[in-house]
Amino acid sequence: MRGLAACYSEHAIKVSDAYCSGPSNHSYLSPTLPPSIPDTVTTTYKSTDKAVSISLTWSDNLTVVISTPPKSYSVSLRKPKGSRKLTSSSGSLNADILWDLSEAEYESGGPEPTRGFSVTVVVNSEITLRIGDVDHESRRRDTSSWRVSRTERFSGTCSLSTKAQFSDGGTKHEIQIQCGGGGGGGGG
Repeated sequence: MRGLAACYSEHAIKVSDAYCSGPSNHSYLSPTLPPSIPDTVTTTYKSTDKAVSISLTWSDNLTVVISTPPKSYSVSLRKPKGSRKLTSSSGSLNADILWDLSEAEYESGGPEPTRGFSVTVVVNSEITLRIGDVDHESRRRDTSSWRVSRTERFSGTCSLSTKAQFSDGGTKHEIQIQCGGGGGGGGG
């Protein structure tokens, strides 16, 4: 069986015994490197009463993927506000996407809005997904879907150091992760 460090590039992870590292038990972000900002954020929602999943990918635009097994339908929304209809040739999918990003606010320079936006997906005449600025009463009644996954893709450089214990009685190890923006799988 390979060791933990052998599973990763020697530039990407460093594992050491607790007595070799500093006294801190908290994560540490290197102050010499600029913080990483997510390039792409993908969130997948699953319908509660249908075999429908909806993925929203935020990057320089919004991409919506509606999956109704065995097929998926994708549309890239480049305008800040509008509506779009997706219809399958067989008639099994009839979807309407309504969005308003015209007053969207973003935190930390990321691609996903935090407020001032709305996205609604209606599949076969039923609201399947509603996110963004929705009034409290509508949000309380809306049980049409739930979030099942979220993926954030970062680029740039970063360095993170933390300590972890891999088993109940095990030794604490320092873990350092360094990400370089140049590609190639190594440090910077």
